Amino acid sequence: MRERVIRDEIHKDILVPFNHARIIDTKEFQRLRSIQQLSTCEYVFPAANHNRFSHSLGAYHLARKLTELIQEVQPGLINDDDAELVHLAALLHDIGHPPYSIYLKHPKYLPHFTLMNTGVDCC
Repeated sequence: MRERVIRDEIHKDILVPFNHARIIDTKEFQRLRSIQQLSTCEYVFPAANHNRFSHSLGAYHLARKLTELIQEVQPGLINDDDAELVHLAALLHDIGHPPYSIYLKHPKYLPHFTLMNTGVDCC
């Protein structure tokens, strides 16, 4: 299987199989380039200029290293299909984030709701 090499400032060379590179090439994934990882922090700390695109690639790279290590240290614990699912989950974990979505997680802007004692049945 062919692999693409993506140069990264932190992780150096990230090897991406062709089928995963096709996901990275989509407009949906490319849009992560315009979403800041640290929201408005760069206005106070100009060097804190990281986007969700590079963050997702780094998470993907680390997930691949993790599954490779698990397969090496404990063969049979995780199969190749499950490892690929971990890789894809890491790659796509930020795909649905709108700009400045970090603020939506703040209790001031989005109250936390629980299903406990609400009478809502999940099954």
